[in-house]
Amino acid sequence: MIRNTVFFKKKELLGEILVRKGKVQQNQVERALAHMETVPQGLGEILISLGFISEDDLVETLAEQVGIEVYKPDPADEFLPITVSRLFHREHLFAMLKRGERHIMVVNDPLDGDVLSTAELLFPEEFSVQAAPETMMKNIVREHYDLSTDEIGDETLSSDEADIDKLKDMASEAPVIKYVNTMIDTAVKRRASDIHMEPFDEGFHIRFRVDGILHEYEITPLSMQAAIVSRTKLLAGLDIAERRIPQDGKISLRISGKEIDLRVSTMPTIYGEGVVIRILEKENIIIEMSQLGMPADLEKSFRKVISLPDGIILVTGPTGSGKTTTLYCALNQINSGSNKIITLEDPVEYQLRGINQIQVRPEIDLTFAKGLRSIVRQDPDVIMVGEIRDLETAEISVQSSLT
Repeated sequence: MIRNTVFFKKKELLGEILVRKGKVQQNQVERALAHMETVPQGLGEILISLGFISEDDLVETLAEQVGIEVYKPDPADEFLPITVSRLFHREHLFAMLKRGERHIMVVNDPLDGDVLSTAELLFPEEFSVQAAPETMMKNIVREHYDLSTDEIGDETLSSDEADIDKLKDMASEAPVIKYVNTMIDTAVKRRASDIHMEPFDEGFHIRFRVDGILHEYEITPLSMQAAIVSRTKLLAGLDIAERRIPQDGKISLRISGKEIDLRVSTMPTIYGEGVVIRILEKENIIIEMSQLGMPADLEKSFRKVISLPDGIILVTGPTGSGKTTTLYCALNQINSGSNKIITLEDPVEYQLRGINQIQVRPEIDLTFAKGLRSIVRQDPDVIMVGEIRDLETAEISVQSSLT
């Protein structure tokens, strides 16, 4: 008979066994442990949700950890009635069966003390304990104990809701709000163009890009990652529960009397979500050609070229080199009020008075190519295309410059 001994054999930790058996890497266990700081789930559940192990991997390892067998279904198994509340049965997946002369309790979590204690009260007979994957346990409970799919599903739903609520609570705590506000304020004061929040195995790195170079601001514990990222996503109007796919958003703030626009971009990594915030100061945009720092002869030539009635100008360069600033300077220079200027951008970084600016929206099929085709029918004098990403956009751009 295996009864309470199931709780005394646990000598090796679950993560250690999984690493030893080659099911996961140590850094994957550490990542899951970091998630446990922010989500109401066990290590095994998190490893499954991250795709590192399967349900079978987990139940086999749990069985080894506590010294029990894995349940193998037998058509001759006779499932016995269990007199517990539907709520208890929904939250603690287990079954009692008779196989020949043996009594067996099948459970999803063999470390659930509530289940074992309840079973000992309900069944005075000696019984052994076996472990089964969650999906199999749900099927057993549905088939033999009259619990519906919706009822069993409530557990997952409530866990998801609890997860979201916990993230929102963390993001709304005063220390987290203060930390994120201070981080952004410091970045603005240091005239940073971007804030990089990057999770690695040793911590959550926060860096500022100043004059094209990334500088370390702070390394916080990974346990702070979820709270900081969730706070940022809340401000940007993003879905804090969605951590599997990239998201983009925007924040408008007033810091030290300045209007600041922040472009927020999230990206899932092996250590969790990373975030990059582009800082756009409306008052700091250079719109005078003389402020660009061009040599006098080059500035003179550039002014002459942008005043021509037709043709095309390509502004190229790496990120942060000043392409957008140069284009906005050019538009400001030729914006006389007697011409029609239309821009197609992704995103619209700064709003320019008297200029028609269009935001590209691929999710509704408003791409650069399609937007450009429509713009040429709007009788424009000048068109600014933020990016030429494909051959079609390039062809339309060249054709438009010739008409």
